[in-house]
Amino acid sequence: LSVSSGVIEADGWYHTKDIVSIDSNNRLRIIGRKSNTIKLQQGEFINLDELSILYTTNYMDTVVYASPLDRYPRAIVYIDDTVNSDDIRDIFNDIHEHNGRKGFERIQSITVRNIKDIPLINGIKPNYKRVREEALKQLY
Repeated sequence: LSVSSGVIEADGWYHTKDIVSIDSNNRLRIIGRKSNTIKLQQGEFINLDELSILYTTNYMDTVVYASPLDRYPRAIVYIDDTVNSDDIRDIFNDIHEHNGRKGFERIQSITVRNIKDIPLINGIKPNYKRVREEALKQLY
């Protein structure tokens, strides 16, 4: 990896503003961006990217969003015809419990949309930033 000296801070560290976790083999795993961390109304911090990854499965794509006025995160879930939208709350509860997440990380509001409606970047990659921005505009 080649890094120019212009991006290395005075403390000698290369700051990417990525949030990482370290697994049991001491490997770094990028779980989100610092810019996608938000402080909820009660003062708890959540990382929207990390929660989006946690609540995304093989059969549904989840975009978690929140504003500083929210007590809990919200989600937009994109599903295809194989998923019953009535089951999503139970699926989320199972994921929450199985992963030992804190109460303030529990998704309280779920909007279900068809997977065909997810906005794309250049027709390929889902544009989660746009989904979050549009969802927040509708709230406030």
